[in-house]
Amino acid sequence: MRLPRVLGTMVAALLVAALGSAAAVGSAHADPVEPVSRLIAAGVPVDVAVLARFAAPAAATATVPLSSGGFPGVGLDAVIDRRAGTVTVIQRWLDYQPSRLTVGWVNLANGRSGVSTFSRTLPGKVPWTSYPTLDRAALLRTGTGPVAIVVYGKVPGTVALIGLSSEAYGYLTPIVRLLQV
Repeated sequence: MRLPRVLGTMVAALLVAALGSAAAVGSAHADPVEPVSRLIAAGVPVDVAVLARFAAPAAATATVPLSSGGFPGVGLDAVIDRRAGTVTVIQRWLDYQPSRLTVGWVNLANGRSGVSTFSRTLPGKVPWTSYPTLDRAALLRTGTGPVAIVVYGKVPGTVALIGLSSEAYGYLTPIVRLLQV
């Protein structure tokens, strides 16, 4: 009497498992977004776009520090507005000159991608004082979902006793992050 009951339970469990896996396969994303090719198509240089494969996930906070340089134009933050589906990337403390940075992005959920420059101007402050300054910003209309960004280009050079970083010579080491918008 127990054997038919056990067999019936096993058949029912297998049937439920098979139906569940078939439903999961039917609802799976058929074409995953490949970020490198999307960034190249948007206009990001190939040597920078390939870094998107190594995008480090950022904290799921509203403001994500990308670079905390202590010199003008090297500090970068990403401000995420999840309701609007936008990311504002801000280049800090760049008073008297236009930005020479570019940000490329690709939304891994919907495949949208683009390239933006830092054409907006925002009021800011020198990091360790209350001295007013100007920041530059790029508004990215990414939509919601995981978004890979790459920031690259030139920054103001600095004078240092021993310049060990590329930023001292006026080149930003490309920054790659994975943000949740």
